[in-house]
Amino acid sequence: MAASQVVIAEVGPKVAEDWAEVPGDVSAITAQVAARVWFNPQGLIADSIDDYSRRWDQGGESGIYLTSGERDLLSKYRTKAKGLWALGTTRGDDCADQYLDVVNADTPGTLEEPIPFLPPGA
Repeated sequence: MAASQVVIAEVGPKVAEDWAEVPGDVSAITAQVAARVWFNPQGLIADSIDDYSRRWDQGGESGIYLTSGERDLLSKYRTKAKGLWALGTTRGDDCADQYLDVVNADTPGTLEEPIPFLPPGA
């Protein structure tokens, strides 16, 4: 359950809700996350008892987490904006005939010529 929540948090809950069937690569990553915790819950690098010793390829992190490779594989499903994006500054056609009142800072209570809201592409 917790492994699923880590994956859902990465791709976004809306995406997970829209899936009729979970994609195979997402299921595999979820199983990998769960297996990592099951087989090495403390995030050990090595362990030994008497003459028996064991060493893991990866270690150092404990708990439920996604590796950078798993995050990369899940990125194609992600809906969260990461990094840079463009933010529109127009208000759409609904506001094309509206104007913004501009207050004169030197003379409180008086207005300057209003500024129009322009539709996209204008």
